[in-house]
Amino acid sequence: MEPLQLLKTDDSLELRCKVVGTPVIKISWSKDDRPIKESAKHRISFLNSEAVLLVKDCSVGDSGEYSCEAQNEAGTDSCSSIVTVKEPPSFSKKFDPVEVLRDTEVVLESQLLGTPPFDISWFKDNRPIRSSRKYKTIMEDALVKLNIIRFDSSDIGEYECRAYNEVGSCMCSSGVTLKEPPSFVRKIENLGSLIGGSVAFQCIVKGSQPISVVWLKDNEEVMEDDNIKAVFQNNVATLSISSVQAQNGGKFSCQAKNDAGTQRCSATLSVKEPATITEKPVSIDVTEGDPATLQCRFSGSKDITAKWLRGAKEITFGPKYKINTTDRASVLKILSTEKRDSGDYTFEVQNDVGRSSCSATISVLDLIIPPSFTKKLRKMDSVKGSFVHLECIVSGTHPITVKWQKDGQEIVSSEKHKYSFHENIAFLEINQLEAADSGSYTCAAANKAGSSQCSGYLTVKEPPYFVEEPLSQDAIPRVRVHFKALMGGTSPMVIKWFKDSKELLSGASRSVWKDESSSILELLSTKVADSGSYTCQATNDVGTVMCKVALFVKGGHIIPLSFFSIFLSFFQFMSQ
Repeated sequence: MEPLQLLKTDDSLELRCKVVGTPVIKISWSKDDRPIKESAKHRISFLNSEAVLLVKDCSVGDSGEYSCEAQNEAGTDSCSSIVTVKEPPSFSKKFDPVEVLRDTEVVLESQLLGTPPFDISWFKDNRPIRSSRKYKTIMEDALVKLNIIRFDSSDIGEYECRAYNEVGSCMCSSGVTLKEPPSFVRKIENLGSLIGGSVAFQCIVKGSQPISVVWLKDNEEVMEDDNIKAVFQNNVATLSISSVQAQNGGKFSCQAKNDAGTQRCSATLSVKEPATITEKPVSIDVTEGDPATLQCRFSGSKDITAKWLRGAKEITFGPKYKINTTDRASVLKILSTEKRDSGDYTFEVQNDVGRSSCSATISVLDLIIPPSFTKKLRKMDSVKGSFVHLECIVSGTHPITVKWQKDGQEIVSSEKHKYSFHENIAFLEINQLEAADSGSYTCAAANKAGSSQCSGYLTVKEPPYFVEEPLSQDAIPRVRVHFKALMGGTSPMVIKWFKDSKELLSGASRSVWKDESSSILELLSTKVADSGSYTCQATNDVGTVMCKVALFVKGGHIIPLSFFSIFLSFFQFMSQ
């Protein structure tokens, strides 16, 4: 029997002794002076003068001194062998592929299992690594560690740790690379749509995960609603807009962000509206020698071509005619009418997606004609702090006198109220609007033949603003949290809550309560995933206001209520 044997775990141990002597010979085996009995692990045999002990599936605990003793009537003899069972090295966990930021310190570490001592070697792309200013190799007990200082592009590669002991070896490797900042494989492109149409911006992003995507319009974050939806899936970012309106036009940007950087691409949405006449001119009777005015209002996207015609011939600016055209209205003035000016006048407006026209008649008479309004005042809304123009067109024989009233009281010209009447257009400007300027405004016109008046109601509206803003909060899991906002401004208001640009509605985990000027968002049982940025948005006819707050839900365990009760009782006792 060999005096020394070295085995690795899970090997089988076989000890053999040749025994001679007069039968009957009795054989016994022991380990560290403790008898070994026949079992599933230990097999004992004595055949043809050879004693055999077989130990299956050895473990480190099977190490020790094994002895075989032979005995007959004439005497006793023994032999022994010292057996050492060692566990080969293995890593408790493998290195995972790592993506890291430039100039950061990278740590690869694992625990070694097995029987020490170990011989440890590190390699990069199969080339040995030794401790230096760039690399620090550490072996403490069973912990193996490689620190890579200020990782840069030259450090990208496959790192491998190899471990050896007397009975075996193992290796573990990991690819380490720099995190890739986002970049656009395909950028969003300029789009055009008619009013009421649908469009979708789409781009493809690559880079190290996780990547977050935010959409911006004119550098303001886009909030989703019934008509605007954002999706980021399989590295494809899509912003869909249905029922496109004029206010949707502008510069859109997709901003992609990860730990390594931020990238943005931009495109323009052009919303086109066919040229359409919104307010037709009114046919008029005028006294020969008096001026005549026709006005037409229209809408449509630029560039718009507008022109006045008599018959098939276009009317041009000159000594007889004055034409004043803006992007929404056009006025034709005949400075001094003659009988031959009687007839039909046509207004035509056109852009690249539509065309519209209408006609009105001017009748030049020898009569004195009482005043009448061919363009009347109408209901108007305006914004507090701004100004408003009230305008109407009066036909009739000159001279005509015009007066303005508010709620039945005559308006006197001042810095706040300025009015004029020129070439049949009566004009009132009100500056520095405030709530008290809301009311019924009347324009009264008179001449020798009679008088007429028209009225319109002005409502001064105030954009929404926060009287009380919601506050950022920290919370523990499984508690109720609520954000409260109180708004001022003209009703009705639409109040919405968003988390990370997604609109929040009442559901199983939250409730959203609203009235005309306030709203409460309540999270019924907080969880760590509720952490993030929350936005309250209020909108009315004349403006939008937003306020952002943050919620941080701390991780960890919740201390039972009974503990707080005991603590409170103890505190009260100590305070007495």
